[in-house]
Amino acid sequence: MIHLNHLTVTIDGKRLLDDICYQQNISGIIGIMGPNGAGKSTLIKSMLGFLKHQGTATYHQKEMKECRRLFSYIPQRSSIDVTFPITVEAVVRSGAYRAEKGLNLERQLAQFRLTDLKTRTLDTLSGGQLQRVLFARALMAEREVYFLDEPFVGIDYTSTAIITDMLFKLKNDGKRVFIVHHDIESARTLFDEILLLNKKLIQTGGPEILTDANLKTVYFPEEEKR
Repeated sequence: MIHLNHLTVTIDGKRLLDDICYQQNISGIIGIMGPNGAGKSTLIKSMLGFLKHQGTATYHQKEMKECRRLFSYIPQRSSIDVTFPITVEAVVRSGAYRAEKGLNLERQLAQFRLTDLKTRTLDTLSGGQLQRVLFARALMAEREVYFLDEPFVGIDYTSTAIITDMLFKLKNDGKRVFIVHHDIESARTLFDEILLLNKKLIQTGGPEILTDANLKTVYFPEEEKR
């Protein structure tokens, strides 16, 4: 169970997250949605202890930053240095702690359709192929909770289908997956729970919360004040 208690993030005097309270008990796929600058990526990074914050973020009553080995974080592709001379195979393999995970390596390469790409370097990949590499790396070691930051932005149909299929497999295996996401229509079928965020947590619930009224409150708050 993940529990956020009055989580607040302030950087250089600017409030990025304001008093976030949330409790998550279900297994499944959870979407974090809101406009640009709403604090979606900040929320994930603060939960994992990458950013200083006030309040607490706990997992089964333990500080999340103290049990990171139970989590896997897949950052935005834009934060990856693709000029570093490393192959697809080496990146995926780096997700494992022990060399004997060779069989798992081949399995991850295969299920993400990366086998034929394993000798290529990151700078030769498309955006979708790179996203599949990052996801395959994350699955090399067994984790309880996965955090993905905008995995579907700018990727092709094939990569979208492969990643979506893997997300549902994780869900069926009883894992928890948090995803920063933008597309409202796909959110209706992808997520079991949604957090609507704009610095404050506006609403949580199933896809049924994606009403015109709620979306207006989250994405166009200035209009609400008029």
